[in-house]
Amino acid sequence: MATIVFVIPDQCTLLDLAGPVQVFEEARAQGAPVELAYVQYQAQAGSSAGLAFATVPHFSTMMLHAGDLVLVPGLADAALPTTADDYPEFYAWLQALPERGVRLCSVCTGAFLLGAAGLLNGRSCTTHWQQVGALQQAFPESRVLADRLFVHDRGVYSSAGIAAGIDLALALVEERFGPLLTYKVSRRLVLYYRRNGLHGQVSVYLDHRNHLHPGVHLAQDYLLDHLAENPTLEVLAEVANSSPRNLTRLFRQHTGLTINDFSTKIRTEAARTLVATSSLTRQAIAERCGFRDPRQLQRLLGRAA
Repeated sequence: MATIVFVIPDQCTLLDLAGPVQVFEEARAQGAPVELAYVQYQAQAGSSAGLAFATVPHFSTMMLHAGDLVLVPGLADAALPTTADDYPEFYAWLQALPERGVRLCSVCTGAFLLGAAGLLNGRSCTTHWQQVGALQQAFPESRVLADRLFVHDRGVYSSAGIAAGIDLALALVEERFGPLLTYKVSRRLVLYYRRNGLHGQVSVYLDHRNHLHPGVHLAQDYLLDHLAENPTLEVLAEVANSSPRNLTRLFRQHTGLTINDFSTKIRTEAARTLVATSSLTRQAIAERCGFRDPRQLQRLLGRAA
């Protein structure tokens, strides 16, 4: 069981906190073995929007272990730290965490807290585009990267402004629990388009989901939830409350793919993940992913490589 700890500084930005919290809470609801906890290090914990938080435990009460994660949201510009002078015990606590195998993550200007703890020295990082120069100036031994959604360097993660914290949280879920669970979290949160740190290719399970047709989404969901069955067009049409002919037209119109091409794509990717992460035989993987035999699967894996 991993613990995800959210540090709540006074004057924190609400979406920096709430976005990642909701991602990890949904991952927990989908079966990920995580628990969420919250700590503060000041006399009070509140948001830049005026919302205060009551009964937040002090960071010193938190016992963390290897594999846990501590996330620091951004805060108001006027409250950004540049040294550890005001809260030396807190920054010493942060600084010691990587040596214990605890990962650290900042959202937006939360990077300034990691910098004050000395955790950005010699590391690449990022922050909100309006604060890139200020972060580099405050912590000259860091390598602040502009135009990046998020950066990972030796156990320390940092993300750009505000909504990018959701992208980073999804990436952390995928890194730890795999793309299928991440797809389920994204589907639940209605996040059918997910960006990675380089704005590059996104997960195959979220590709072709950036549309608003409910029937096509239902068909896509059914295909993803029934990989072994490889559902027929008639079954999918019934699920989508459509005729086979109309669903075929709508599917291509809204996704840019035929139903068969989309199905083959997701089943091949699921098989690739099982080949890389499980000890199942090729026969078992083929059956689990809806392929006739291992030879068909091998041909598709070779073609997609």
